[in-house]
Amino acid sequence: LDRSPQRADRQIPEFDRPECTGLQLFQVLFPYIWDEIRFYVAYDSDLDFVSDVMMSVAKAEVGELMAERVRAFRRVLDKTPVDQLDVREEPTVFFRSNDDGWLNAIVRYLVDPKEAGRVKTILTREMLAKLNTEPGKVLFPKWR
Repeated sequence: LDRSPQRADRQIPEFDRPECTGLQLFQVLFPYIWDEIRFYVAYDSDLDFVSDVMMSVAKAEVGELMAERVRAFRRVLDKTPVDQLDVREEPTVFFRSNDDGWLNAIVRYLVDPKEAGRVKTILTREMLAKLNTEPGKVLFPKWR
């Protein structure tokens, strides 16, 4: 991961320019994206185990940087009329039901867009390796 300090060298667009939108300004002040990894798991999987594995892998890889970036995000929000949002400083794991009979196990984390593909690949490989060590606890679909 790029562990360099925040991009202080970026130019902030002038507010009086018609082509400058709030989104463009926000992207300059906070140049990160929320990314997710999703796995289908059976309803009778050990959801605590799934959550613990996904969280521990994500925290180990992006946790420290993510906390720094969320603190920067809060500083940006402090300078806007937007109310303070409840944004966690660590990755979040949650589950969503699906119409196809499976649960989505999802981990959400903050990442530099230029690093997103590489980080997602690393996290996915590590998570799957750990989840597959306990096949009785994590039931994945078997597509034919």
